[in-house]
Amino acid sequence: MENYIVRIYRRDRTDPQRVNGVLESVERETQQAFADLDTLSALLESKLETSPTESTCSTHHRRPTLALAK
Repeated sequence: MENYIVRIYRRDRTDPQRVNGVLESVERETQQAFADLDTLSALLESKLETSPTESTCSTHHRRPTLALAK
């Protein structure tokens, strides 16, 4: 299992999908910037596809669900 830290620095009050932040991989010690939830989701999806699977459980291939609370 990989661990990530999501830091959100800015959020557009008129469009909750637009957020600026950084996705940090704890194990790899890398950072990737994003400007909306779709990009964040795509970053997490690509990490799931490239990371070694620990088991054959289908939950490893689910699309990440992202939402911001108001």
